[in-house]
Amino acid sequence: DALAKRLATRYPVAEIAAMRNAVHLVIVCAAAFFLYGARTLRTSRPAWHALRGAVAAAATLCMFAALRTVPLANVVTLLFITPLFLVALSGPVLGEKIRHGQWIAVCAGLVGVVFVARPTLDGFGWGVPLAIAAAAFSAVNQVMSRKLAQHDKPLVGLFYISMAGTVLLGAVSAVEWRAPRGEDLLLMIAMGLIAAVAYFGVFKAIELAPPHRLAPFYYLQIMTAVSLGYWVFDEVPDAWAMFGMAVIIAAGLVCFALERSRGPKSQAPPTSE
Repeated sequence: DALAKRLATRYPVAEIAAMRNAVHLVIVCAAAFFLYGARTLRTSRPAWHALRGAVAAAATLCMFAALRTVPLANVVTLLFITPLFLVALSGPVLGEKIRHGQWIAVCAGLVGVVFVARPTLDGFGWGVPLAIAAAAFSAVNQVMSRKLAQHDKPLVGLFYISMAGTVLLGAVSAVEWRAPRGEDLLLMIAMGLIAAVAYFGVFKAIELAPPHRLAPFYYLQIMTAVSLGYWVFDEVPDAWAMFGMAVIIAAGLVCFALERSRGPKSQAPPTSE
């Protein structure tokens, strides 16, 4: 995300996202052909994978567009409205029981998000709404990933999500494509390599546990976002944003504690790898 923010000042966000997905696609294809064989990428649900890829592409596009005008730490923190969507969707879509304490903790986290967004509402145009839209798309993507993980390996999901992102975002970026310079091209490739490893980790995690159980771990991104924002962009969150971040982290820890209190029975049954 920090690399995307740096590149977004010089290139269209669709082009940056398309390049990142293209690197994903190359890595996934290489892993499939050389480690598992091409047959491992077969699926009986190509339409659902394509739809999930479109949702993920929309989330990436909104995220990168928000990074153009809103500080890195604020955008990353605003994405943590995602757990609210996850809790809301996990019950009716996945049939998972959500405890009252989790609802309270997630709502408290939403209050924290309001504090983070408050100082950014002036002067950033569509940045804040785009970050919130990215969170909504991300939640839908994670719920769909949970459903598809019951049928396909994580590598299959990453292949289709990368292919859909490359095609869709590539088509959008073709309208105003700018040939990247040597250093910028290396940064785009590095961004794709880092994101590919992270995506695979997320897919494996979603395969093994319910989305609302994983949500608290995502709060660690706030710490790295604040650090990178200061180190790379000289961005320092103000008092309102810092307070909101603290509320969000506390709410995430409460969610995690409530989930752990259920004991082993609360864990999702293992699914096929």
